[in-house]
Amino acid sequence: MVAGEAVARSAPDGTTLLVSLNSVLAQAPVLLKKLLIDPDKDLLPVAAIGVGPVVGVVNKDYPVKTLQDIIALSKKKPVNVGNYAVGSGWQIMLNQLIKETGAELNVVNYKGTGAMLLDLYAGHIDLGAGSLAGMAGGLEKGAVRPVLIAIGSRSSKLPGVPTWVDAGFKGPAYEDLAEMNLLMAPAGTPQNIVDSLSQLVSASITESVRVKAVRDMLGAEDIPLIGLDLKKFIGRSWPTYRKLSKEMGLSVE
Repeated sequence: MVAGEAVARSAPDGTTLLVSLNSVLAQAPVLLKKLLIDPDKDLLPVAAIGVGPVVGVVNKDYPVKTLQDIIALSKKKPVNVGNYAVGSGWQIMLNQLIKETGAELNVVNYKGTGAMLLDLYAGHIDLGAGSLAGMAGGLEKGAVRPVLIAIGSRSSKLPGVPTWVDAGFKGPAYEDLAEMNLLMAPAGTPQNIVDSLSQLVSASITESVRVKAVRDMLGAEDIPLIGLDLKKFIGRSWPTYRKLSKEMGLSVE
């Protein structure tokens, strides 16, 4: 929000921009008691760039293979689930899963993926989720096993691992809480500048070796969203984040 305020108050000439996670801007009006800016009015979306899949994994010794196995087992013994950040899409999805299935999930909140992974590797928690980049080491060493693509689409790096929809769970909580990096400009930035920046972002995916390397590490296989596609994405994602966050009474203060 501090960075967002600096961008929002800067000259709308395309030289001062903000990169922020979609969820941060979507949830700010709900999670924060005092807003420095109004993300809806003070910032102008330029492009959205995928962060790759957020994958749900279990400890290597946990006796399940599928999400359905986890739900069934939880009704015999509560499943300890790591959450990498209060208010994450993962936490909201888990809450919806509990409501729909009666699963007994004990959600443990962490400040970041690192601490959560240490407990997951040690078997102190049973299930967790994080970016493919963050999970790569554990997956390669066999310390954890993937059971679900919690956020994002199916990935060639995770063959056979289902999304929520693949596993039979549909609805806003499972389908609308996509995570992306948003490139934002100050409100009032001329459309020709927005269009030029959007095209540069799109071109970087095919022309920049460095961008390709980072996207490969993240497992990001989708194309950037610009123009009408970006508008539709925000119009679907932001209201869902806000509605479900408010219903859960989430707050970061």
